[in-house]
Amino acid sequence: MMKTSAVAFLALVCISSAFVVPQKADQCGAVDITKMAKRYVPVQNSDATCEICLDLVLIAETYSECEEAIMEHHMENYCVEHVKNKASQAACKLMVDDIAHAVIEDTDENPTAVCKRVIHKTCPYNN
Repeated sequence: MMKTSAVAFLALVCISSAFVVPQKADQCGAVDITKMAKRYVPVQNSDATCEICLDLVLIAETYSECEEAIMEHHMENYCVEHVKNKASQAACKLMVDDIAHAVIEDTDENPTAVCKRVIHKTCPYNN
């Protein structure tokens, strides 16, 4: 009975610790997203394409220290989860590669400049 209880307790500890261990591979270079998000709030009445572009730049900057595939995975995930219109979702996915490359080339580039280069629109944001 005592041996069974000890084994059960040990199994419970092992299982619970498996859930506590952070998954660092997917969080490489991630910064506090709440601080970053406050920096890039699109101006009121901005068009949906600009909002998507600025959001993708934010995600790219958040994961800029990661492998490109991880950065693009998070960007594509945004397109699937947050952009519900099929045409806008397709446009979002088309922006992913260009924005990822722009952020990798120059991590300090202004998000408005990245969007201007990628979608050929000026996308201002409140900061």
